[in-house]
Amino acid sequence: MTDEILRVHEARQAALLAGDLEALSNYVAEDLIYTSPKGKVQDRNEVYAGFRAGTTRIERMDCDDFRVRINGDAAVVTYRSRSRMVDPDYTVDGLMRSTSVYFKRDGAWVLVAQHQFQLED
Repeated sequence: MTDEILRVHEARQAALLAGDLEALSNYVAEDLIYTSPKGKVQDRNEVYAGFRAGTTRIERMDCDDFRVRINGDAAVVTYRSRSRMVDPDYTVDGLMRSTSVYFKRDGAWVLVAQHQFQLED
């Protein structure tokens, strides 16, 4: 099951990098709660609005050090990434730690919460 979660996680990240919101919707729950590296909390509609407007984009996301915990229909993925993210309020370019929480709904894993923390600039 760990491989399944990591495949979903990697597909979500590929959709983010491509700015493909249609594909991203396959992996992100409508009730998503996202906390940015700068502490900004957004729901899915707010995150998508930034991508649609072109004010939010993920330019780089090289990930490693994955750790996966699964308990029934819930999974937590932690990882490290060297990323460049542009948001209307800030740009993050550096090393980050992230926690992604997935729930299995209607037979598919979807992201319900994401928290990121910038380790360095």
